[in-house]
Amino acid sequence: MGDTDQYRKLKPADVISTLKSLPRRLRDELFTDTNLDIEALAGAKTRRGASAIEAITTSAPQIERHAQLAYRASLDTTAPPPKPSPAPPATVRGALEVFDEALRRSIDELVTIPASGWARNDALAHGQDAARAGVAVLHTVAAILDELAPHRLKA
Repeated sequence: MGDTDQYRKLKPADVISTLKSLPRRLRDELFTDTNLDIEALAGAKTRRGASAIEAITTSAPQIERHAQLAYRASLDTTAPPPKPSPAPPATVRGALEVFDEALRRSIDELVTIPASGWARNDALAHGQDAARAGVAVLHTVAAILDELAPHRLKA
């Protein structure tokens, strides 16, 4: 539960800053060790059946959904139905493009919420959940890469 408390303390500007930092942080996690074939590694499955490409791709609509919920809550309207997760691209760079685009749309929505809107209908909680989902993908990708390449260099 400590993790929940950490994200519940985020202010709106912290939520947006966290989301804005994710592309750089994710690329640092993936590309620090230039001796690895990250495309092959990111597409490989762990013993649990997960790949970094799938983790990145499936997190994108989750983050975007939380941002939409925050935005709609700030306006007192209901959110549209969730979008299905896109099929994972064949490359890590393709997955990063999907992720970056979802983050861009999410941040664009969140920055338009007026200060008074963040206090409405759990808008801030939804924004905090978007930040949590974004950081979770960093941890998931790191765990996948650690399992597949335990001796890799880290950022």
